[in-house]
Amino acid sequence: MIRFILILLLVLIAAWIGIEIKNTESYVSIFYQDYTVSLKLITAIIITIICFIVLHIVINLLNAIFRFPKKYSIYRRERKLKKAYSSLLNAITELLQGHPKISEKLFLKASSHKKNSSICYLLAAKAAHYLNARERINDYCKMAYTANPQLELAINLTQAKLFFDNEQYELVLANLTHIKSIDPKNIAALKLSFKTYKKLNDWLKILNIIPDLNRENLYPDEFIQQLKNECYKNHLIELNKNHSIESLYNFWEQVPKKYKLDNECLVILINSYNKQKNTNIEIQSSLESYTKQALNHHWSDELLIAYINLPSENNARKIKLISNWQKNQPYNINILNCLAKIHINLKEYEPAKKYLLESYNINSTYGDINLLLGFVFDQLQDSDTAIKYYTKHYKLQ
Repeated sequence: MIRFILILLLVLIAAWIGIEIKNTESYVSIFYQDYTVSLKLITAIIITIICFIVLHIVINLLNAIFRFPKKYSIYRRERKLKKAYSSLLNAITELLQGHPKISEKLFLKASSHKKNSSICYLLAAKAAHYLNARERINDYCKMAYTANPQLELAINLTQAKLFFDNEQYELVLANLTHIKSIDPKNIAALKLSFKTYKKLNDWLKILNIIPDLNRENLYPDEFIQQLKNECYKNHLIELNKNHSIESLYNFWEQVPKKYKLDNECLVILINSYNKQKNTNIEIQSSLESYTKQALNHHWSDELLIAYINLPSENNARKIKLISNWQKNQPYNINILNCLAKIHINLKEYEPAKKYLLESYNINSTYGDINLLLGFVFDQLQDSDTAIKYYTKHYKLQ
């Protein structure tokens, strides 16, 4: 509204000035040497305005002519940039739609713009990965580095991920080592290290990076605890393949206390001890102590069976301990069978018969129950009953 009022006032003032000039018989004279030009005031004003407009147009035209090369250069650059972005967008779309061959060509086309070339080469390497073209992957990564050495971290990380997908784990670790020298706290490299060590079954290396995983809060606490337990167990399994029980036990002694009572790990240790027929009383005593604590804390039939096969200096104490467990689990067949086996080893066949018959009444086809009963009755000179159980055992095979 204010602008309209101002324009109206200007128009009125201009009209008033025009009327005044028209009513005034004024002249403008221009003298140059011997020449004189006289014009009415209104005519002089009109000519001045026309000259000003013409001059303004000429100046703008000359300015446009002089600036044309620069503007044209900017236009070409922007047009090329738009085409590059369009190619890049189309390439990404094709890659996401599962057309790596088309997307690879489009990425190379988009790389013509230097600003995006390194990113385009990395994405082209990703497309080549889907085509299983390993040589082109390496070539594109080299081209990306040549285009922009400042993206060394991104290039190495991309290359490491592609190596991982191709199951080239040694090359992955080589790249990760270089990445850590550039950025020791790189989270993506840390997660990739974890995945790679897991694929290589390098459980000790995983244990070494667990503090870093925990510090970055990459996984829930529950997962970290399970991971630690898994590492200890799997490393024991690896050691058990070609190492002595002493090596296994020395590693186990370094394990935090709360993980030493893991049932599966103790089964591995006890079975390794029994298999190697070791006579180290210190290891035997320690395993027996850990086993008792583990079974009291969290029951495992598998650990109980392994514990029965563990040599003991005091079988009476072992029988008493298992009998206490049997009071809490009166129908546990494995407990009854384990008690029977201890008595058989001690050649105490009557108590063995008692426990085996209790087990038989619960499940007459469980494990080697019939074979054990046949053996016990045979030792008790009851041949007819022994033959009965032996026959049933072989029929069940």
